[in-house]
Amino acid sequence: MTYKKKLIEVALPLTAINRASAAEKFIHVGTTSNLHAWRARRPLAACRAVKFVSLVDDPGEYLLEEAAAVKRAELFRLIERLVEWQSNDDESVLEAARNEIRRSCQGLDLPTVVDPFCGSGTIPLEALRLGLDAIGNDVNPIAVVTSKALVEVPHVVSGHQPIAPKTGQLRTTFVGFEGFRFDLSYYSNLLAKRARGAVSVLHERSYAGSIASTAWLWCRTAECPNPGCNVTIPLHSSFWLSKTRKSRAFLRIRDLAPSDDDKRIAFDVVTGDAEMAETPILNDTGAVCPRCSTPVPFASLRDQGRAGKIGFQMNAYVTKEGSSMTFHAATAEDEMRALSAESSTGAPETRLPDAALGFRVQNYGLQFHRDRRGGDAHDAGARAGRAVAGVVRTSRDVSDHPPGVDRDVPGCL
Repeated sequence: MTYKKKLIEVALPLTAINRASAAEKFIHVGTTSNLHAWRARRPLAACRAVKFVSLVDDPGEYLLEEAAAVKRAELFRLIERLVEWQSNDDESVLEAARNEIRRSCQGLDLPTVVDPFCGSGTIPLEALRLGLDAIGNDVNPIAVVTSKALVEVPHVVSGHQPIAPKTGQLRTTFVGFEGFRFDLSYYSNLLAKRARGAVSVLHERSYAGSIASTAWLWCRTAECPNPGCNVTIPLHSSFWLSKTRKSRAFLRIRDLAPSDDDKRIAFDVVTGDAEMAETPILNDTGAVCPRCSTPVPFASLRDQGRAGKIGFQMNAYVTKEGSSMTFHAATAEDEMRALSAESSTGAPETRLPDAALGFRVQNYGLQFHRDRRGGDAHDAGARAGRAVAGVVRTSRDVSDHPPGVDRDVPGCL
């Protein structure tokens, strides 16, 4: 078969494609980014357009120059409609694009799109939207689960009734993905409610008053190598706590002269727009003691870590009323109350991998997962994990679920 140039080799309506791709950044409902945040996510519009122009023959391959220009302009208009957000589920536009792909394939089987590094599944998704078979692969299990939820699940659950309890009391008919959407909404809210309730007990138990803390803010610490300094260095790469307009706040060193009993450096929380945060203690070469200005290179920090001298301290905690967050400077007493909130859950005893891409905490003496965070964080994670597992079991225990939905609802959760 004689090879024919594809439209992508001749011309593209780049302005329309770029405009539609940029517009996706400001769409927050119904987009794939809501499923899971993923680095370097490709715009749906760009993926759809590139697949289309890579498969459709350039009109100059089968028409005279004048007629080819007319047909090319027609294809451009189709692409301009195809990349619009509203065309995601516009069957008239999608079917017109599929017909052009079929015509260029001249009755042969449509090609299969293979994406060996599929990430969040954007390319396989757009291939299916254009009527093509797609195969995706990734070594990252998070990418695999996300892609399955995005690409495989819709074919299983479309048209099925929801499995959540009391559905029949609300509606009797669900069309398309309405039933699955109802299930996700029901079980996601149930999951958030149970997880929030399980974790909030830790904070309520550790702070008195009508407003319990919602987060503890910690940092690692190291010892100053200067024998005359006698201070514990908080390893901060930034003193900023929040840069939002509603809750702009940062840490400021309050006391550089610790007592013999407490070597920690105390902080105040500064709010408002009048001042700026100080230069952080950590930089590209290591740390600098804020009291005596002694440099502590990363090699020294690694030696301290392997010797078990790297610690941690709580610098601030957060309370929340409605949508408003307030940051409070933490004292040694606050830290003790937070640590006393630990339960008997126990930290995970699994070892960290000996070597992993971009994962080098083992050089600092952290060999187990329990070493990476304080016990309070492990307890919170364990409580939230049990809440997730309970909701997943609840969704699987429905006796009259449609085939496949008992697996896909927990998978998406």
